[in-house]
Amino acid sequence: MFKRTKVAVASLAALVAAGSVAQAGGLSDQIMEAPVVQDPVEVAPAAGSIPGWVIPLAIIGLMVGIASSGDSDGKKKSKRKNLSSD
Repeated sequence: MFKRTKVAVASLAALVAAGSVAQAGGLSDQIMEAPVVQDPVEVAPAAGSIPGWVIPLAIIGLMVGIASSGDSDGKKKSKRKNLSSD
C-alpha cells in the first residue's frame, strides 16, 4: 500500500509541475512592444556623369565615320600584286 501511495504522490507532483510550467507567465497582462515605424526614405535618382543621349550619339557618329571611310566607288580592291612582267 505504501508503494501505491508513493506512485500517486509522484504522479500528482508531476501534474502540478507541468501545470506550473504552463502558467509560467502568471495571470498578468502580456507586455506588448510598440511596432517599429520607419520613416519612408526618398531615394534620389542616380545622376550619371554624362547625359543619357551622349552614348547613342557617339555610337551613331562612330557608325557614320566607319561608313564614310570605305571606298566610294563600290569596287573591291584586289590584294594580289600583279606579278606579270611585260
